[in-house]
Amino acid sequence: MVQDIDDLPNVNVSEHFSRILQHVPVDQVHKARHAVAKSQPDFLMVIGGGSAIGLAKAVALKHPMPIWAVPTTYSGSEMTNIYGISSGDTKEVGRHSDVLPKTVFYDPELTISLPPILQHKVRSTPWRILLRLCTARKTIPLPIRIHSREYEP
Repeated sequence: MVQDIDDLPNVNVSEHFSRILQHVPVDQVHKARHAVAKSQPDFLMVIGGGSAIGLAKAVALKHPMPIWAVPTTYSGSEMTNIYGISSGDTKEVGRHSDVLPKTVFYDPELTISLPPILQHKVRSTPWRILLRLCTARKTIPLPIRIHSREYEP
């Protein structure tokens, strides 16, 4: 998929992280931040689950730039301004407007290709997000743009 994106006209994939670690470990955050500082991209495009989106958020916290998210596990992270960075047995968790993805792309073909147990989780995620929004002690702003391709069977 990354090669397909890089082959698009006027697009240059400046860095590609393919081995994302769970819980956004600080060592991986430092490597990603260094790569972004060196390549100076216009935006971060993240394709993956909560850990991949979390890494993009950790990078944007230090290097503010738009995040474009293509969630593959529908963890809900793509819809919040909450970030977390792990170090040993501790995890720094916070909220910041710079980590909220600016654009989210949902792909229904990806959704129906998931195993049935994950499809159930995917279908319930919007309700969980709505519940969080309604019960949150602080306001959670929504991304500016949310895109979804129509599915044609």
